[in-house]
Amino acid sequence: MNHLKSLFGALLFVFTTLAVEAQTETQPVYYRYFSVEVQDLNQSEFNQFAAARTANTSLKFEEYCSTTSSLLISFDAAQPKRIEEMKSEITSELQSAFPTKTISTISTVSYSNHSNFCE
Repeated sequence: MNHLKSLFGALLFVFTTLAVEAQTETQPVYYRYFSVEVQDLNQSEFNQFAAARTANTSLKFEEYCSTTSSLLISFDAAQPKRIEEMKSEITSELQSAFPTKTISTISTVSYSNHSNFCE
């Protein structure tokens, strides 16, 4: 009987340890991607703008494409916001940084297309 209690105790310990480890693992971060066309923006302006905003972890200014004058922006999908709210926040951020520039379009980019953004 003591042998069964020891076995049961060991199994309980193992399952508890596994459950705690499973809870402490970091969850992957998923993003929604957007393409924003900003007229007359250049690479150096984008680089300065993006470098100044590295602390914002939910909104990342990923890449600038000079051929289309477009930005690739990722938005943390865990944020409790709808697509239109995300677009509004992106537009507001860009308009405050570049008040003299015109934002032509803002559209969603699929995950599979974000790596081919400027091709």
